[in-house]
Amino acid sequence: MITSQQKAIHERALLLSQNFRKLESDLLSILQEVDREKVYLAFGFPSLFEYAKTALLLSDSNSYLLMSVARKAVQIPELKKEILLGNLSLSKAARIVSVITTENKDEWIRKASHLSKRELEREVVKEKPEEVRESTRQVSEDRLCLKLGISDAFLSKLKRVQTLLSSSERKPVSMEEALDASLDLYLERKDPVVKADRAEKKVLCPGKVKTGGMVHVMKREPLKASLKHQVFQRDRGQCGYTVHGRKCSSSAFVEIHHKIPVASGGQNQIENLITLCSAHHRYYHTQAPHRSFLAPQFKTGNRCLHSSDCRPRFSPPDGTPPTTNADPKANVAVRKRTV
Repeated sequence: MITSQQKAIHERALLLSQNFRKLESDLLSILQEVDREKVYLAFGFPSLFEYAKTALLLSDSNSYLLMSVARKAVQIPELKKEILLGNLSLSKAARIVSVITTENKDEWIRKASHLSKRELEREVVKEKPEEVRESTRQVSEDRLCLKLGISDAFLSKLKRVQTLLSSSERKPVSMEEALDASLDLYLERKDPVVKADRAEKKVLCPGKVKTGGMVHVMKREPLKASLKHQVFQRDRGQCGYTVHGRKCSSSAFVEIHHKIPVASGGQNQIENLITLCSAHHRYYHTQAPHRSFLAPQFKTGNRCLHSSDCRPRFSPPDGTPPTTNADPKANVAVRKRTV
């Protein structure tokens, strides 16, 4: 159920988006006039690009996009019209500038309107192939720029590693970090030198520490790896949050959630488990007005007994406030021995 406040915010966002598209179209029109009347020269700028960047304080990328689309829109006014209608983004319009003509404009505008950015780039390079030579270039004292051509399959695997590493690290990671982790893993498994070094290491198992007092333990049974595999395979590693027929598309920071909490008798069974992104996981346990995946008692407005990371909270027998242990395998509440 979407609240009236959320609906009002959504409507404001839609209005601002429409205004943004109108401003983009107006900016294209004024840059066409600036270019036609050579206004940038009169104000001492050598090019339209420098005028947009310096006088209008636009970023390098926005200056280039606006300049290239504005000039092409003089020949093909439909580009500006489609941007104003919201059928075409400025970035996609700039991507087809090199291939669109008055003869093929309908075809390329249709492609730019319906294809994803990646699919559109693939169509453009089919029409106008680009050759990529592998090279490295020093960009700072300790940084290099690596340039190479890769396949779609390689990019897909790299992005998947990036998603998995982001989930593991609990923060967004760059493609460089994802590639670095992949190389480390390969060397760890295949490099004979690394294997030899690892064989010499002695792994010491920490001993158990015995403490005084009475300890009340409610141990949470960890999910078996086979069960985790079943859940991720069924949900395809994607967040299962669904409202009004719309499903969350996130596949990053995905966690396994108990529909019926363990504290309320929920079992580690595939029917009771669902994958949620961390954002929707927290949302369920804090303020979600619509909990279609949760147990009936959580639809009545009762406070959730889970902590933010879906670990149960337990109260010891003497009524001491509930505590949550950092160890996900066990939650321990300690009561001092009375003398």
